[in-house]
Amino acid sequence: MDNKALPWTIVILLTSCILVCLCGGVLLGVFLWDSGQEPTGLGISVDSPVQASLGEDILITVTIENTSDSSKELNSIDIDDSFLEGIVINQVEPIYDEVDSYDLFDYTFTSYYFYRSIRPGETLVVTFYGRSIQAGDFSGDLDVCIDSTSRCKDFLLRTVIR
Repeated sequence: MDNKALPWTIVILLTSCILVCLCGGVLLGVFLWDSGQEPTGLGISVDSPVQASLGEDILITVTIENTSDSSKELNSIDIDDSFLEGIVINQVEPIYDEVDSYDLFDYTFTSYYFYRSIRPGETLVVTFYGRSIQAGDFSGDLDVCIDSTSRCKDFLLRTVIR
């Protein structure tokens, strides 16, 4: 290789690396900005038992009221596996389209995907029917994700099973 070409090769490589890092940083910034946003134009509540007996049926009710002027989509409801260690979910109404489990940096959760439209003024109630299967103190997040998998409202679940 010509000694005169070597500096230009280094300049081109460094410029390429800088451009790749800048583009990656912009994309990461957009993702982090969107994922930190809670959904708006909705009233969302979660009802779950604070205590239960071993073997008892358990209901977790998520109520989503669209108070905006535009339709919203219930993308998913995510439940920490740390909460699900003591409870098995047997049925969900309305029926979900798909379910997946994730392990992200030792944070494990199960996502129930609904892809269900909620019209302005409409209220959607999602009920998880479960049964307590292990004694203990179980807690974890329940995330209600609207219009995307990253625009979620977080709730803390905690049930003590005796």
